[in-house]
Amino acid sequence: MTIRHLPPQRSAPVHEALARLRSEHDVIMLVRDFVARIGPDDWAALPPACRPTKFVDGDDVVDFAFSLATHHCEPHRMEAAGIHARLSSFFTDAAQRIGQIRAAQRMDAQESA
Repeated sequence: MTIRHLPPQRSAPVHEALARLRSEHDVIMLVRDFVARIGPDDWAALPPACRPTKFVDGDDVVDFAFSLATHHCEPHRMEAAGIHARLSSFFTDAAQRIGQIRAAQRMDAQESA
């Protein structure tokens, strides 16, 4: 297994990068980069329900974070537990950031009206 490809759980640079992002598009780009860094052996260690499809918009990120949290995606191999935890942490943070960005956009729209 190639866990070295997966960024550390709650990696400070990734978490700080999420906090600095100002658009949903930027979050999507960071998500795609994060996913691209995960090795194929790591993805294969997870059950199919825990493997993402495409990330086109923020809803895809939120849906995947929810899926990881609610389905618990129990790893079918013990070594996959760390991978699942890191994915859950990152995608929860990314979904939260998308929510913050959307809330700020709604507030800006209300103030402009």
